[in-house]
Amino acid sequence: MTYPSSMRIHGTPFYPLTHDLEEVQDHLSEFFLYEDYAYLVDQALSLLARIRDEVLPETPVSPLQDLTGINRLTVKTEEQGLTLETTKQSDAELEKLLFAIHRNSHIRLLVEARGYAIHSAIRSQIGGIDHLADDILVYLFSAVKASQTLMELGNWMHDVEADLFERQGAGTLEGAGERLADTRENYREVYSTLINELRSENLRGEIDTAIQSSIFLSEANNSRLLASVYPSLDEARRQKESFQLLQESKREASAKGGKKLLRGHEWAFHFLADSLSHLAYDECGVKRSKRSLVILLIEEILPKELEKQLKRPNPKGAPTIPAEKTLSGNGAKKPGWLKQLGYDELPETKDARSS
Repeated sequence: MTYPSSMRIHGTPFYPLTHDLEEVQDHLSEFFLYEDYAYLVDQALSLLARIRDEVLPETPVSPLQDLTGINRLTVKTEEQGLTLETTKQSDAELEKLLFAIHRNSHIRLLVEARGYAIHSAIRSQIGGIDHLADDILVYLFSAVKASQTLMELGNWMHDVEADLFERQGAGTLEGAGERLADTRENYREVYSTLINELRSENLRGEIDTAIQSSIFLSEANNSRLLASVYPSLDEARRQKESFQLLQESKREASAKGGKKLLRGHEWAFHFLADSLSHLAYDECGVKRSKRSLVILLIEEILPKELEKQLKRPNPKGAPTIPAEKTLSGNGAKKPGWLKQLGYDELPETKDARSS
């Protein structure tokens, strides 16, 4: 088996298990659009940190090379190499295996389309890993998905600013790059206007990026949860849980309608994705009607959650509560968030979920 050398964030090698994740966050936070998608980035990095604690508890981190000069806002991508510094050969082996999982599209097909358990799908495609426990393989699958979240967002944020610099003639007009960099540093409102005009031209691309990143992160969280309980599950249960969790991931961000993640509503979408299976039931464990759930969300639950959002150091954009039509839908072509997040598939009583 030939392993790929690394993952990449806009051209620069990224090693999810051994790079300094604080440096990765620092680099990504230098993008102008980072604040809009900080929630996804931060969640992905936190998840990687927890996975490291499980599979590489004593591994030192390695410095991250400059991600193609974010501070200098260069639009040129440079190929850079990196030598791993690990204390154990097994650490490097797991990192290489992670890259192999990332590159093997058949693993994703077996898990998502055919219902294979994650560990079984990996073993069927990659040899020489009989000595690794099943839960380690699932943790690596989770790390792949968290890393794909970072790559999806990092590449998009980089490309937006790179496109702006190119359109402003930074590579051809004398002094254009310096003037735009100065605008970015000292006249952020002007720079924001330029960025937003560019984003409005490809709103569909941004929505697709946000949804795909949410899917990756959801799959990462679900597979990590599965890995954490793997040692206590028998084989039949593993098969069932693996399939169910990944099906939930697909439902959480299945629709790609243009208004599903409007600016200011992202926090509510992610909150409901994490909490719907609990909020959908009343104190007696009976499933609420969609209408009563929508009223409860708008009048009580989401306002309280919004207060928490506004107390955060850097709330994304201007958080607002989504409208009733966004939550419940308006016609067959607009099913609404509750349906997209799996409300219809939930059983009528909470106890029935575990039966």
